[in-house]
Amino acid sequence: MKRLLSVIGLIIYLGILYYVFLFIWIFANPETNVRFQSSDGQWHDHEVLFKGREFESIVAYFELYKLRCGRPDAKLQRVTTKPRKNELAYWFDDYDDPKWKVPFAEKLPKPPYNKENCLYQSVKPEMLEIADIEARKFIDGL
Repeated sequence: MKRLLSVIGLIIYLGILYYVFLFIWIFANPETNVRFQSSDGQWHDHEVLFKGREFESIVAYFELYKLRCGRPDAKLQRVTTKPRKNELAYWFDDYDDPKWKVPFAEKLPKPPYNKENCLYQSVKPEMLEIADIEARKFIDGL
């Protein structure tokens, strides 16, 4: 009987551990969502990893911004610092990922909303294809 209780106790303990780690993984999202901006401060975006919005799509949107707004000299900048060793995210991030190779810069203020801004204008499919190609080139070059 004692052995059965200890086995049941072990199963309950492992089950609790499983759900604690599952909770951390899903809701605490230990990997860092990184924020980015353009060097001219007119474009800002960030990852939302648990929704599948990752670095590759951010770079594609940045390349689209450069095309739409005629800013070929704008540079992508990372405004998120690397987590410190005492933060949970530090232990789950892969610092060899291309997103961490984007140069860090201090966050610039967001421009005020203006519906006539080039960011809010329609996009042609050809422009999307070009932005995707340029994004792949950028990521491969990091």
